[in-house]
Amino acid sequence: MLKKEFVLDIDYKRYTEGISRALQHFYHYPQGVGFIKLRKDGNGEIVGWEIDNEKCEMSDCDNFLRVDEAVKKHRDGWHFNFFTYHFQPDNNDDVEPLHQYRIDLDKTSLHANPDDLLEYPPHMEYPEHLILNIEKFNLAAALYCANHYQKTKKYPLKQEYGEEYNGLIETTYKGVKR
Repeated sequence: MLKKEFVLDIDYKRYTEGISRALQHFYHYPQGVGFIKLRKDGNGEIVGWEIDNEKCEMSDCDNFLRVDEAVKKHRDGWHFNFFTYHFQPDNNDDVEPLHQYRIDLDKTSLHANPDDLLEYPPHMEYPEHLILNIEKFNLAAALYCANHYQKTKKYPLKQEYGEEYNGLIETTYKGVKR
């Protein structure tokens, strides 16, 4: 599947506030959004940002979310050039281990990557094959979804849980929308 333009109509201030709230409530590192590298024009106006391989560590366990994101200003909102939101569990829970997943926007497509240990063909799941709405995915949503998975153990790429996560994604998106 070829990549289509990925533009989200978000407000940067509300977006960083949503990220900061999630980090404050559910993550012990980082605290705050100082890891976001801003790009500004000659007038000091924000024209984009980057997040480079940031590790967001959950508060009450060793699970974490690895994040990359590059965004630039667009007439209709913010154009996401690429992102990776990769949930990585520590799996100290032998009774019900968690599985990794990754939501990616790369140079060719928007897709989800399920854990190789699960029997999910194919390796990449495109938006039209998922109930989970990855077309509104962003860092704020990724942080809340990872926390929800860690608490409920409901794998977000399983079709039966897609609508549950979509409610969380939609609520998060409304909170950061312009």
